Amino acid sequence: MLARVRLAAGALSTWLLAAVTWVTAATASGRPEVATLVQRRWFEARTANFHTYSCGPIQEVAKLAARLEQFREAYSLLAGAQAVASPPTVVMAFPNHRALEPFLPLYQGKPANLAAFFSRNSDENLIVLYLSGAGAGSLELIFHEYTHLLLRHNERIWPLWLTEGMAEVYETFEVSGSHTIRIGKPLEPHLRFLTGKSLMPLRGMFAVTRESPEYNERERQGIFYAQSWLLTHYLMIGGNAAQRARFGQLTAQLRRGQTPEQAFTNAFQTTLPAMEAQLRRARVARARWRGPRGRASDCAKIACCLGAISPRRSPASHLGPVAQLAEQQTLNLRVVGSIPTRLTSSRFARTV
Repeated sequence: MLARVRLAAGALSTWLLAAVTWVTAATASGRPEVATLVQRRWFEARTANFHTYSCGPIQEVAKLAARLEQFREAYSLLAGAQAVASPPTVVMAFPNHRALEPFLPLYQGKPANLAAFFSRNSDENLIVLYLSGAGAGSLELIFHEYTHLLLRHNERIWPLWLTEGMAEVYETFEVSGSHTIRIGKPLEPHLRFLTGKSLMPLRGMFAVTRESPEYNERERQGIFYAQSWLLTHYLMIGGNAAQRARFGQLTAQLRRGQTPEQAFTNAFQTTLPAMEAQLRRARVARARWRGPRGRASDCAKIACCLGAISPRRSPASHLGPVAQLAEQQTLNLRVVGSIPTRLTSSRFARTV
């Protein structure tokens, strides 16, 4: 399993230095995969809110940029324009995972087991992913990474399970027809992974951080991501109306300085063992649940939760233009040269 990660802002300059050093040394030593990457023609694809750099297929890059714009527009209609306000977003789309690997953050001296990562800075944000191969270029991966950007205001207080769980829920974004969006469908890979397995104790899951083995090691990532999604999905979309209302109180309790365990038990007025029992039942129910659709009457579950995490909220009843956004979006292409030029330029240095 390849995971996704948010790279802390303080690590951006370290990541850039390591990436440039690696490319320079590897090119000098004649490593064929790096030489091929350096020799490929990179281009810039600009839309209204995203600047994408890639040497992959133009059609794939165009689809990537269009879907990001579409997701951004739909989220702004659900959560308000302020929720999507941010500095420009730079997307680095490598052709495959092998090309991406030299630029991955390190865990215990080796490239982390990641399919993509997101980082933020004061003047630009960065999403890094790859386009082809197992698990690559999927819309779920793209939406997952952009969700981290949209929810960045909560990252200081949210525990990691909630940060990743929210991104897993929103990565299921779909457009159907001219007036309907769908968010929150069951994630079949997670349901299959959890079948027949014992769930993590919630106390242990709440304690996972970005330095934990459960977040970084291939053999232990699966249960953490799957259960984070299951718990978030159950609290945010499933259950009953009273429980969904309490979901909004969780962030408020965390802002008061309570520990993740205290905030959770106070917000949902339950004990961890009791919630673990509910979660085991929810694991079975998720496989039969189809998810809300984005008409005004059906988006209430999503919108009521967004009220607790976004500065403003707007009605979800004006979704007509969303489905056509991908076709209307203007894509401007420009050849920018080789990747070392982009990595060492002052403008790109600020983004990574």
